[in-house]
Amino acid sequence: MKLFRQILFWSHLAAGLTAGLFIGVMSFTGTTLAFEDELVTWAERDARQVTPPAILPSDSSAKTSATTEALAKQGATRLSLADLQHKLREAQPEFRTASMTLQNDPTAAVAFSAGRDGGFYINPYTGEIRQPSSTKVHDFMQLMLTWHRFLGREGDQRPIGKAINGACNIAFFVLAVTGLYLWWPRTWSWRGIKAIALFNWKLSGKARDFNWHNAIGLWSAPILIVLTLTAVPMSYRWGSNLIYQLVGEEPPAPPGVPGTTTTPTFEIKRPSPEARPLGYDTLVATIQKDFPHWEQIVLRTGVASRGQRPAASMNASVPHPATETVSGGPLPDDLSRDGSRVTDPRLAVVSNGVPGQIPDLQLRPAPAETNPGRIAVRNGAANNGTQPHEASPEPAPIQRERSTPSATENGSEKIENQKSRIKNAPSPLTITIREAGSWPRTATTTLTLNPFTGEILKREGFGEYSTGRQIRTWTRFLHTGQALGWPGQLIAGLACLGACFLVYTGFALSFRRFFGRGVLPPIASTQPSQSS
Repeated sequence: MKLFRQILFWSHLAAGLTAGLFIGVMSFTGTTLAFEDELVTWAERDARQVTPPAILPSDSSAKTSATTEALAKQGATRLSLADLQHKLREAQPEFRTASMTLQNDPTAAVAFSAGRDGGFYINPYTGEIRQPSSTKVHDFMQLMLTWHRFLGREGDQRPIGKAINGACNIAFFVLAVTGLYLWWPRTWSWRGIKAIALFNWKLSGKARDFNWHNAIGLWSAPILIVLTLTAVPMSYRWGSNLIYQLVGEEPPAPPGVPGTTTTPTFEIKRPSPEARPLGYDTLVATIQKDFPHWEQIVLRTGVASRGQRPAASMNASVPHPATETVSGGPLPDDLSRDGSRVTDPRLAVVSNGVPGQIPDLQLRPAPAETNPGRIAVRNGAANNGTQPHEASPEPAPIQRERSTPSATENGSEKIENQKSRIKNAPSPLTITIREAGSWPRTATTTLTLNPFTGEILKREGFGEYSTGRQIRTWTRFLHTGQALGWPGQLIAGLACLGACFLVYTGFALSFRRFFGRGVLPPIASTQPSQSS
């Protein structure tokens, strides 16, 4: 047993000295990122928060249009999405909306995003177009995220930084496991437990470092083991595949493999040449009735953005590992959170119901079978049926192909023509809903709709995921603590802060061991085999 303990001790010491500096970087950045979404939302409250107008008199003849129960109670009139989009087009002609985010909060602005090209917040009562006055907090968080995932590397250097951090994360796991054994009290007496598990504020120098290293390590090690284990699937594909293999499932194919697709393909045909897509307001009002406890609704149109990048911070509120999604599937490595997540490398995270957050949602193929259905369009269901116009999905225009004699058309031409028809066909509309009281807390439901009929082409939610994908989703959000809400984020943040002190005290004890002089600290006399 003594030899085994010595082996563990020297393995612990070697791993700490080798990876300690990188572990310190990951721990510090992890501490700052624990409440990233909340801090960015608070810092940008000047754009994200609005003040609802005063409650209308009871005898007022003005009609109210409330998209949430809270607004209905207030009697505040909201502009329709059509009006908001129209105002944005007038002010920013080059802006192309890729997604719109609505919060079930009367004080939240409606967020219009161009994906990785930024976006705007709009006051739903006045139509005022806003952007944060300062993006310093967002920019700082993106810097921390880059260091946390890629060791601060950019471009072609990112894989190198990711590989180093991935290896050091495994070393961190070894340190937490071996440290938990080494720090565990060997004598179950009050004196033995007190010497190891509690802080002694009267100590100084080596004795203080020894006490801090043991006490902080003993309390934070279980949390650090969870954090490091859940980071493995983010760093290595084999770690993600292992989750599926352990439950007897086939791991999903990596993006880019021939014969596989990262998004489902739906060929949508116009009911008639004159047919127009249903309005966003109509669809959203129907969704709100079908999901009465909704907290957030995100509409993604799939429209590519063009022109200037209006606001870098628009993407700062969300996700994310090399293969993750907000709802639990794979996400791209280059986040710019969305940050555009070319600048925001953590895969996101859903917005946790915080007003104004715009998740960089990715539509991924679900293992469950498609659940077709139809969203009924109810008369008067739009947010404001009295508005002069109604926003509608803008599918790509259908381009007619030049016909050629079938006798001269070979197989490859047919395939290309098929691809061309699919590429130029109208795009489906994706709506992602987060509901209050959902479990896990990060769970969402994603509906892929036919923009002309409202037919549900695909329904995807946590309940439809396979066991492997559900576990994979949990690992992603357990790593950030978001799976357990703000208490989980707080615990994860405190554990990362404790790890910063472990790095400091570990290096200090090692320096004194190899270069210092003097006798062992008094505390070591009660735990002689644990002295460093």
